[in-house]
Amino acid sequence: YYSLLKNVGFVEEGVFTPFFEGALALYVKSEPSFTGVDSAVDERKIILDFDEDFCFSYVRRADCAYQGKVAKADGRPVEFTPEVIDRAFEFLDYMPEYFIMGEQTDKLDKLSYYTVGRDSFPLFSAKPSAFLTIDAFPDVEISILNYFAPVVRLCGYNKNALTKLIADVVDAWKNYTQIKLSFKRDKKDKNFASVVSHVLPDGRYCTDIILRVGKSKTDGMETIFSSNRLFVNSYTFSVLLGRVLLAGDVTELVKKSVPYLTGRAKGDISALSSADNELYPICGEIDKTISSFGIVKDAQKAEKALRSVVLSSAETALSDLYPIEDKSPFAIKLFLSTLGIK
Repeated sequence: YYSLLKNVGFVEEGVFTPFFEGALALYVKSEPSFTGVDSAVDERKIILDFDEDFCFSYVRRADCAYQGKVAKADGRPVEFTPEVIDRAFEFLDYMPEYFIMGEQTDKLDKLSYYTVGRDSFPLFSAKPSAFLTIDAFPDVEISILNYFAPVVRLCGYNKNALTKLIADVVDAWKNYTQIKLSFKRDKKDKNFASVVSHVLPDGRYCTDIILRVGKSKTDGMETIFSSNRLFVNSYTFSVLLGRVLLAGDVTELVKKSVPYLTGRAKGDISALSSADNELYPICGEIDKTISSFGIVKDAQKAEKALRSVVLSSAETALSDLYPIEDKSPFAIKLFLSTLGIK
């Protein structure tokens, strides 16, 4: 099978390695080479159906290296049950350098598949703003993260305890209504959760449960790209994990903006707001930088200041697209208290 895949040009280097019990999967060591296809939209797959239950496939995408999917071999969606959650941990046992994240169906009632990858996303390094406990599982570390969305983090060595808690939190969230939204809820709006797990350096499993509300798994996520010219992204999951890709020409525009920040540019700065001006895509950030920092004579410092404003625009855009208004630890604690977590 490996020779066949290699000969048709899908794989440059790879080895077979044990996956689930009685199964094999392809561990891709270097990125497959696809010719003449835009990497941002390339979803050709290597699928290895060696398992009657789940299989692994590699999918090349622009916003996540070494990415793939774990799904039912027959392609059917699955209920988000403790057994399915346990499968995610089983994957991490074999490939601890990966993360694994559940992707909902359009109706939000089941999982279509798990996305897996080896990138490190901002969510994984987000810091806790509060710690909690539950008497039934004293060895599980429970925390609420300081993040643009409400996130509950569960960490521990005991897979059985984590599996039970994840299922309980997700099920409880589905029926929770005491949360303030930035829009009026209708019958099509549902509570659902995106769940992503990885292994910490100390060997503990770490699961982040992103609490969400909407009509679909992509609700609001496209807003950041349609309303802000600074960012581009291929897939919703990377936005949820905190990654927003800057448009390719933004770095060059930042450099060209420096004379306006240092006061050396000729012409009126108000001209930047004209749609036909080269710097129009970041005119708002330039104005905000000058308002915040004043005229900065040092060119390097001026460029650094503008970059910081551009990055803060990304954070603001992420926060604005999220429909839950009260993301405070208190509001999330109130929800978790329904499960005896305090």
